Amino acid sequence: MAEKLSVRPEVTAAAQAEPEKGRHGFWYGLLGAFLGSLPGMTVWIILGRFGIRSMILGFFLAAGTVWGYGRMTRRRPLRRGWGILICTVIMTVSVYLTQRIIWTWSLTESFRDTIDYLNEQVLAATQGETSLSEESVRRSVEALNMKTFGFAEPGFANCFTHFYDLIDFFGVKRNFFTSLVESYISAVLGAASLMKNQVRNMVNDQLGSSRNKKHKE
Repeated sequence: MAEKLSVRPEVTAAAQAEPEKGRHGFWYGLLGAFLGSLPGMTVWIILGRFGIRSMILGFFLAAGTVWGYGRMTRRRPLRRGWGILICTVIMTVSVYLTQRIIWTWSLTESFRDTIDYLNEQVLAATQGETSLSEESVRRSVEALNMKTFGFAEPGFANCFTHFYDLIDFFGVKRNFFTSLVESYISAVLGAASLMKNQVRNMVNDQLGSSRNKKHKE
């Protein structure tokens, strides 16, 4: 008669907890990579307003993303493939958001300057001929904006929401995507530099450990 196999309760509990731990590790890794990318995004946005774009910005963004991911998954480790996927997705989204924020910032300022100039020109042209007040001119311009763009006041939130309509209207959509591609190249070069440094450190550590073993022998 065949003997029944018994499974220890602690083994069964560990096996059941493994998928749950993996799911938690995925979300923790996603959150950590995003939070880690924020400092790099902030620096990139500030320098990007002055037209500065370099590999070092991509390096900081990649380093922060990897550091945040590693920090949050230290007790919930994931497979290396998942880590690479999460960090790649977060970096891709971060670069896109960074460029969109930079361009929205510029569009908002340019839009406001244009509207102020338009108000001044209309008031100057109608002075002495009609009884148009500054308030009526402003309302007319806002009505024109609402009809053309879907919003009256050119604030940052409105320009960010209607971003593609604006860059299409002003004929700078190609410029934006060119800048986006250049930013992705900078990010890739920065990530490659980070990986190069990590590989070099790993090789040095392995060489150091092998030398120590030889000395002990």
